[in-house]
Amino acid sequence: MRRFTGHAGAVQSVAWAGEGDGVLVSGSFDASVRLWDVKARGSSRAVMVLDEARDGVGAVVVHGWEVLAGGTDGRVRAYDVRMGRCVVDVFAGALGWLLRRRGQGRG
Repeated sequence: MRRFTGHAGAVQSVAWAGEGDGVLVSGSFDASVRLWDVKARGSSRAVMVLDEARDGVGAVVVHGWEVLAGGTDGRVRAYDVRMGRCVVDVFAGALGWLLRRRGQGRG
């Protein structure tokens, strides 16, 4: 068992980056998404922090190199972690949509 440190608020959602991958993605009420290398020994800090959100992150879904984060403000942020880009869309019911998508085994 390991403890990762970095979020200042409650963690609301986690997702593996891919099958067999050692990267875990978490979304928190501290308005950030963090990527963690669970295979790295001796480090409990996030390897990447995505903090463009202005409100809590209630759901995260990973699809390839893209991390989708649903905010409690009704926005979905699509992060391309390879290119360092973030696209924001206003989407009514964003959290429900992402949670249903995650339940379909795509996250």
